[in-house]
Order: sequence, then structure tokens, then C-alpha cells
Amino acid sequence: MNTAPRPTLSQQLVLRDTSQVVWRALKATTLRDVPDVIALAALDFAKSLGVPPLGGHIWAIESHGAWQLTPGLKFYRLMAARSGKWAGLEWSEADVLVPVTGQLSLPEWVECAALRFTDSGTAKFPARVYARECVRTKSDGGLLPAWRDHPRQMLRVRAECLALATGFPEWLPREELRVRAINPETGEILERPPRHLSSEDIAAGITELEPDDVDDIPF
Repeated sequence: MNTAPRPTLSQQLVLRDTSQVVWRALKATTLRDVPDVIALAALDFAKSLGVPPLGGHIWAIESHGAWQLTPGLKFYRLMAARSGKWAGLEWSEADVLVPVTGQLSLPEWVECAALRFTDSGTAKFPARVYARECVRTKSDGGLLPAWRDHPRQMLRVRAECLALATGFPEWLPREELRVRAINPETGEILERPPRHLSSEDIAAGITELEPDDVDDIPF
């Protein structure tokens, strides 16, 4: 039986070459109210993906008692920028508004096209998301706070993540590495969460799934 004392937080940060200044900044922003063991796992996750720990590239979310680490929109933007071939974005949306709840109507769809420089010019990689498929509600039928406060922004976030993932796939980790479930007691990486939020959900501010949601929400 291993009886060696667990390293202190300061020792853990030294092992990860992370300063106290960076740690305090993380705990005051994207990892606020996140247990230390999860925040340390987030540092490891950011390093494995090759992104800085600060800047909102990685998010830690608790959903139904399980913690998840997942990239956000800024991660996808960084990966596209690192390719040296990102030529921008183009946007369009439906002229028709559709009711998604009793009090909210949104464009039927929003489309984002990631533009990529090629040898022959510029290629487009469009991604279209539909409001009725994206909007998240609680079990009582009310909108989750992020959808209530920023519904159009959230549609755009989901579309942009999908477009960038399609246009710059070689800069992304394998899909099975993009979401990690963490044991909240030990920080151990689990095989997969029983349910998980997509990167677009996290980037858009969704913090939980209802029990009736499907297990796998595609990137």
C-alpha cells in the first residue's frame, strides 16, 4: 500500500512549471470554483493539447456529479490561426424566425463558413446549425441561463466551432482526446463521462445537461 504523502499544491505547480501568478489567475477566471485537483488536471490537458492554460482555451464543467475538461471556441480559433491558412469567416442566417420556446424565436438556422487559403485560392468549409436542434432547456421547459441571455450568440458559437473543426482538422487532436472526464477525488482521467457536453456547449456557456439528454452530442 502506498503511504507516501500527496504532494502539496505548491509542489504540484512546480512539477507543472506553473507559477502562482498563473494559478491565481486561472482560479479567478475560467477555473473559478473548480476543485484544485480538477484545475491541475486542466493544466495537464492544456499542455497535452499544446495551448496556454490562460485565455479560456480549456473549460472545466461539472455535470451530474462528473467533471469534464473540454476545449472552447478560443481553442478552435487558435488551432485555425496556427495553421497559417485561416482566411476568415463568412456568416449567413435564415430570414425566417422559428419559435423554439414559448417566449423565444430565433433564425431557423445560422451558417458559418471557415475560409482557408489553398494553392488555387480560398476554400470554404460551411457548417449550418439549426435553432431547434441546438437550444437547451431545463426539465421544466425553461431555457438554460446562457440560452436565455445570449441565444443568438450561442448559435453562432456552435456554428463557428463546427466550421473551424471542419476546415482545419489536421490541427485538432483526435476526437477521443477532445473531452476528458476526471475523477474529482484523484484527478484521474476516466474512460469517458456517462454524459458529456460538446465543445460548442461549453464555449456557449452551457453548464449542464438534463438527465433525458442523449449520451453523445457530436462535435
